[in-house]
Amino acid sequence: MDNYILEMKDIHKSFSGVKALSGINLTLKKQEILGLCGENGAGKSTLMKILSGIYPFGSYEGSIFINGKEMKFNNIKDAENSGVAIIHQELNLIPEMNVMENIFLGNFLNKFGILNKDEMYIKTKKAISVIAPNIDPKSKIKDLGTGEQQMVEIAKAISKNANILIFDEPTSSLTEKEISKLIEIIFSLKEKGLSAIYISHKLDEIEAITDRVEIIRDGVSVGEGKTIDMHSDKIISLMVGRSIENLIPRREREIGDIIFEAKNYTLYDKVNSNIKKVDNASFYLKEREILGFSGLVGSGRTELLSAIYGAYTGDYIGESYLNGEKLNIKKTEDAVKLKIGFVPEERKTQGVILNDSVQNNIILSTIKNYSVKGSLDKNWRKKPLWNIKKNFR
Repeated sequence: MDNYILEMKDIHKSFSGVKALSGINLTLKKQEILGLCGENGAGKSTLMKILSGIYPFGSYEGSIFINGKEMKFNNIKDAENSGVAIIHQELNLIPEMNVMENIFLGNFLNKFGILNKDEMYIKTKKAISVIAPNIDPKSKIKDLGTGEQQMVEIAKAISKNANILIFDEPTSSLTEKEISKLIEIIFSLKEKGLSAIYISHKLDEIEAITDRVEIIRDGVSVGEGKTIDMHSDKIISLMVGRSIENLIPRREREIGDIIFEAKNYTLYDKVNSNIKKVDNASFYLKEREILGFSGLVGSGRTELLSAIYGAYTGDYIGESYLNGEKLNIKKTEDAVKLKIGFVPEERKTQGVILNDSVQNNIILSTIKNYSVKGSLDKNWRKKPLWNIKKNFR
């Protein structure tokens, strides 16, 4: 009989009557790295939020066993005390605090009501030394690179004596060099006895890192097996529910004339204006054409498109033309009036208001079209522009 460190049995979860998970079973052995795959909305994050205590016992059906003992987590703290820690895709660090303070946030060590900074420093140094010995515990998070911040998140989990680590899309903002470093760290932690669940859409990482793969589709487990037997085409077919040949059917379309041009864009760093983020970049876009931009993290893709849209806050020069007419976009509102849209890289902080409703977020950039004398028209949903939402259902 297999000796599992983790068993999740017959897990069901619904949101307002809509099934998110339907009888999921998941197992994990000691020192095993399990790849959890599925499309966006398949239920991966929901399942992991149950395991990490974000969704408490009673909000779902099913059972969780760690080392054969049933667990009923009421919160994240309960899960961490049982050795389960999650490293989210979006880092949960406070930029103005230093590394040591972030690692002990919510668990500050004290002696007679006074912070024991010496002991905290020693323990932080020990946790950091395992994965990133060059990081100073007293460095502020805002002064670290994205890859270094990711290492702090891992050290934070290690400091809580986690023996089951959940990695949720950990490489989405990392460079190739940082990804290689992270993979080395994961293997090193595995050798020390750690078990891990690794969520990623990057199948090359799944193949390189994991021992076994579990595939979820529409809240149901649709396949499982050793990674060596689960090639990329098979994983994708299980994820999407159809043959790989039909994953993204190529559709021929007639490309028209040039509709948009960007000429001689040079962008300067927001902090140090002596540094160029983009140097004399130009491109054009034709009607009915989809133009792709490729480059490493920090190459200037996001900054260039932000400047064209009027959202870049640093200094820049360059000219844009729409149907041959020179544009004068100084702010995002100017771009919206020209019917130019922009989906930012940092959607959580720049694209939506998290505490507001979906419908209010949809009209956010064109809210003036739904306002009367500075106030939102109570009948705004009946206006023609609102019907645009039907195209995205």
